[in-house]
This record gives sequence, C-alpha cells and structure tokens, in this order.
Amino acid sequence: MCGPELSDVAFTFGESFDTSQVQILGINRGEDLNTIQEFIETFGITYPVLLDTDGSVWVTYKVQGISPFPLDCIIDQNGIIRYLHSEYDPQVMLDVLDDILSTTPTPPPDDDEGTIPNHINLALYPNPTNSASVVQFNVVIPGEVVLTLYDATGKQVERTVLGPFSEQGNFQYRLDLQNRASGVYIVTVENGTFRESRKLVLIQ
Repeated sequence: MCGPELSDVAFTFGESFDTSQVQILGINRGEDLNTIQEFIETFGITYPVLLDTDGSVWVTYKVQGISPFPLDCIIDQNGIIRYLHSEYDPQVMLDVLDDILSTTPTPPPDDDEGTIPNHINLALYPNPTNSASVVQFNVVIPGEVVLTLYDATGKQVERTVLGPFSEQGNFQYRLDLQNRASGVYIVTVENGTFRESRKLVLIQ
C-alpha cells in the first residue's frame, strides 16, 4: 500500500467504524525509524505504525514470501487472518469487516440453561488491544485454570493461576498488558486436560 492509500485508510475505515469495533495500524519491516517517521509526516498518517524489527509479526502471521509489495491484512478478534492482498481495494475490505462484525460469536449459555460446557471456548476482546484484553473461557472441569502468556518467540512472559472454581460455567479475566511491548502474543488457557490458545495483538 503506497502513501496516498495509507492516508485513505484512516478516512475510509475511520468514518465507517468506531474504534471499539475496528483498530487500524501499520506495520513496517526493514526500514529505519527516521524513514518511517518522515513517511508518516509526509502523508499525514494518524494511526499507529509499528516497526517489526526482528520480523516476528511477519513470521507469526505467515505472510512472508506472498508478495514483494506492501500487503493489506484484516485480522479478526481471535487473531485469525480474514483478508490478505497486495492491491488496495477498500470496498472489498469494508465488506470483509462488515461480515466479521455481523458474525461475532455468541457467548456460551449459562449453566442454569442446562448446558454443560465441553470445551474451553477461549475468546479475547478487544483484539487487537492497546492496554488490556478480556479473556473469556469455560471451566469444563471444576478446579484451577492456568493462563499463560507467550511472546512471538514462544518465550513465557506471564503465568497466572485462576480459581479454584467450584463449578462449571463461563468466566472472564482481565489481562493487563500496559507494561508489555507492542507485538503479537499467544494466550493459552488450561483447565485439567483441556487446553486452547489464541493470538493477541498489542498496539501501545
């Protein structure tokens, strides 16, 4: 995506969606900070632009080798790539975002409705986030739940034991990320023999 198109992103998508629904960011790989800053000022870019110094974001989302040109990428609230293309097509991107927002998963029903959870059903929101994310999960087996946070290299950076929970059901935990560096993280939740992981993008 070239400079004028990058400027259009903030206008087109900022006018169409609230920041609580869609967050915009640019990720640069391979250029120095001064060049990036000059580019931002020249084209009046108002959203965050991250410098992927070690290529970890590039590798984590497996977009390397697809194209030598800048890529437009839409990632949903579960860290899954829903759109990836080297040609800027705002109408198609708007359609993809509308589809994502209209198919937001419904939280699992409460136990008092007679439904017993049989999987963790891990969800993170907001994602991407700039400070914290709510971790939503099912307790399948009464007892402790272990939440582990890994950085993009696979290094464990946080481990929290929640509970013990006396019953099955759907629960939430607020994961504070204010002291973490921007980048891609993996959130893993374990409950007995059950385990699920999701990607989480942090934009400081």
